[in-house]
Amino acid sequence: IDESSDYHQIQEWAEMVDAVNGSGAQLETFATLNLLHAVAETPSLDIACSTLSFADVPAWKAAVEKAGELGMKLWLYNGGRPAHGSTNTEFDASDMRTIPWALWKHDIPMYFYWMSTYYTNYQAGESAVNVFQRARTFGQNSTWSDVDGEDGWMYGNGDGVLLYPGTEKAFPEEDYGVWGPFASLRLKHWRRGLQDVEYLELYKQICGEPAAKAVAQRMVPTVLWEVGVRTSFPEISWPDAWEPWERLRLELAEALEFGVCLAAPTGASASSGGQCRKVSSAVLAPLAAQGYRPIRCTHA
Repeated sequence: IDESSDYHQIQEWAEMVDAVNGSGAQLETFATLNLLHAVAETPSLDIACSTLSFADVPAWKAAVEKAGELGMKLWLYNGGRPAHGSTNTEFDASDMRTIPWALWKHDIPMYFYWMSTYYTNYQAGESAVNVFQRARTFGQNSTWSDVDGEDGWMYGNGDGVLLYPGTEKAFPEEDYGVWGPFASLRLKHWRRGLQDVEYLELYKQICGEPAAKAVAQRMVPTVLWEVGVRTSFPEISWPDAWEPWERLRLELAEALEFGVCLAAPTGASASSGGQCRKVSSAVLAPLAAQGYRPIRCTHA
């Protein structure tokens, strides 16, 4: 169910599915709604898919805990700054990269993006949009300000468009004759974020979860429901330039290659129980100078 405020109906349908016997009993129910409403109004729902830009921090922490007690899965969709990076075109390239990091940090298994080929903007009363020539893909252009420039109802540049047409029939002058879509830079940076968390997963296997979570904390210190409601728009907590992200990926790659851990935070253990290997002192010496330390192996 998509963005319905009829919580009674969502709960009723979720209960109906729960009552099914046989093969249908494995079917999970899914709705896009605020987690606060989900845990209070639809406790039988299997998957609550919520959107975040900022949050009532205590209420969200309590709702996340309650969802765990109910066995309700939390997914995220859409959303944006400062809870995590924006999906729109005018923001930094690193924005899309932050999304997998933010979800991994908080053990959320899925991010759901509503559309990747929204070429019509029909919800604003339009038809085909030339996505190669116009930035606005969603919403209306009805107002102007010296601060925001063009603006209007749900105005969004690149919203719903992560793939651009290689073959364009609606606007033949934009037809590249390519059989298939062009991936946007945003989609490629999203992929980088997904690759980053694969590095984190491997690092966790070797150095332990506290050490891996410390790496995530270093890059995305305040994300999702950690970002509270403020009177002024808060700054982002992650690096907006590309260098810190690529430097950290190299550090993780070196840690995995040489069997060493980044300096762990106070009280965090880097022992993993046997996923490590011995490394010669000749290799360790220069790495130690960069802040690495050997894994405490539990076997030869």
